[in-house]
Amino acid sequence: MKISNKYIDQSGRLIHKSKNNTYKVLNDKNPYIITDDEFNQLEKKSIKTQEFSRLMNLFFKNVTNVTWVYSDVRYKKLPNFESNEYDLITNYDYKDLPRHDCGVYGNCILVYHWGRVYYFTISYNGYKQGQLLDVRTKSFVRWAQAKHCSPIKNLDTKKIM
Repeated sequence: MKISNKYIDQSGRLIHKSKNNTYKVLNDKNPYIITDDEFNQLEKKSIKTQEFSRLMNLFFKNVTNVTWVYSDVRYKKLPNFESNEYDLITNYDYKDLPRHDCGVYGNCILVYHWGRVYYFTISYNGYKQGQLLDVRTKSFVRWAQAKHCSPIKNLDTKKIM
């Protein structure tokens, strides 16, 4: 039986135990690490990966006003993508979303998901899920639904990335 590495504490913090045995609070605009002692003193319970993901998606859908600076350029998380019954993005026009060449994955868009920036493979067939790719290596990280991602705006140029 697999031991869970995902927890929720009494205040609703979602905690993930990484492969290198550190505990990270992820449902925060600025995720942070807690010590083993802090973790052991918490009133917490183990939760399944599916429930952990559901709670993370809820948290980041409701997070607004997230901005950051990278290489002296200011960026902002825009509202999450929305979809209709056919799972097509409805609140942004595909033509307004710049494409990035992601090699074997084809064209991708830059998105914000769970506090990090990724490339997201575009589904032209209306599939719910796309692949999140590491922005440096363009290697696969995880699957995600478009409705759990949001586009990124460059605040200096006022353009969607």
